[in-house]
Amino acid sequence: MTKRKHPGIQPRGNAWRAEVCVNGHRDSATFNTLAEAKSWREHRTAELKLLNRPPQRSGEQAKLTLRELLEQQKDELDIRTRGSALAHDARVRKIVSIDVGQQSPRPIGDIVVKQLTDRDFLNYKKARLNDGVARSTVKRELNLLRAAFNRLIEAGAILHNPVRSAIKSLPKKDPEVGNLLGVSERERFIEQCEVNASNPRRNPWLSHAFAFSAATALRKAELLALEWTDVDFENAVLRVQRVDDLPDSKGKRTTRGTKNGEERETPLSAEALEILRSVPRAVDPALRHKVFPITYEALKSAFRRVREKAGTRHFRWHDLRHMAATDALARLGNIAHVAVVTGHRDWESLKRYTHPTAKDVAKLLGARLAEQPS
Repeated sequence: MTKRKHPGIQPRGNAWRAEVCVNGHRDSATFNTLAEAKSWREHRTAELKLLNRPPQRSGEQAKLTLRELLEQQKDELDIRTRGSALAHDARVRKIVSIDVGQQSPRPIGDIVVKQLTDRDFLNYKKARLNDGVARSTVKRELNLLRAAFNRLIEAGAILHNPVRSAIKSLPKKDPEVGNLLGVSERERFIEQCEVNASNPRRNPWLSHAFAFSAATALRKAELLALEWTDVDFENAVLRVQRVDDLPDSKGKRTTRGTKNGEERETPLSAEALEILRSVPRAVDPALRHKVFPITYEALKSAFRRVREKAGTRHFRWHDLRHMAATDALARLGNIAHVAVVTGHRDWESLKRYTHPTAKDVAKLLGARLAEQPS
């Protein structure tokens, strides 16, 4: 069986010979393993490219923070739709906010590019996975970062891409979903929400926001952007047309568009309508148009506090979307109808949000049999 060919690398008996040529400069070396040969070729190519670049270019770009670098490179990206631009901005805001400090807080976006190491991005990967973020999401974020550093290598600003090791060490697949709350866990969580609401110094909207998300499958940013004019009580329909997400690098909040750039209407169950009718109105006249007049960070903080007290540390806010999709499938039994509830346009993506059990399917089968004439 012949060995697979690799660009610039040839087998030499039990060894591997790597060759590189950049603008007429040639070099080669022999290694015991293919991985060593690939690593050397990558680093040597970057070094030879650097020899042919003006030195001031390296100094200018290497002094940027990661936040500044991603902002600067945005214009170089091929972002064709408004939805894609909003999704990119949201992803970058999340990336630069992640704490990679071992001893003290250290947002990765505040670190100067030339000071970032493989360890920083391994810590980034670990922090995201520990927060329950899906492997596919973490990989998308790391791919964005890898591309940013590849551009720096091409420009001769750096020699090594510190993101590669984090991508290579990602797990092959996500662990089996086990984050959905059981009946007793949900009861404990709601109980703690009510305790939280009874404290005048605590957030009075958390329990309503939690219950409404579980009933509608709304994303957190969509939930926080809801206005009372978006609610059609008569037809039991909710119009989702904006988001209220984290502030951008200039401190300005995102309050336009949706995740995919399209507005949508989602049906409201009797339970969801009842929750809306019980939501307390804001005292501040400037906020009375908001259904949930709280900020992204305030909701995040209140959720974490209640989650700890309820003993459900594994649970993420986004898991409510999974719960709602699973409940909708159990009630409706039709994936197309579930897509109307969740707003998914891609059924392959929707499959990741629905986790029906054998008991759920058995109930649907029983209901279908009961409907048939004898």
